[in-house]
Amino acid sequence: MLFFDEHEIENDIDPGDIQSFDDHITLMNYMTDMSKSLGKPVIMTAESTPAEILITVDKDDVKLNL
Repeated sequence: MLFFDEHEIENDIDPGDIQSFDDHITLMNYMTDMSKSLGKPVIMTAESTPAEILITVDKDDVKLNL
């Protein structure tokens, strides 16, 4: 987890680490918990492409942009 400034936290997730449905659920729970704790949407992007949003989590609302 990296803190760039008060508005941005970066987590590096290796797609190879998501090997099962349970791994996926763990990741979604983590993103949901972060969103609820921060009171803000949490987004997942491809590395070095912040405009390419893959997943948006806003509390219990999860949107996949595939």
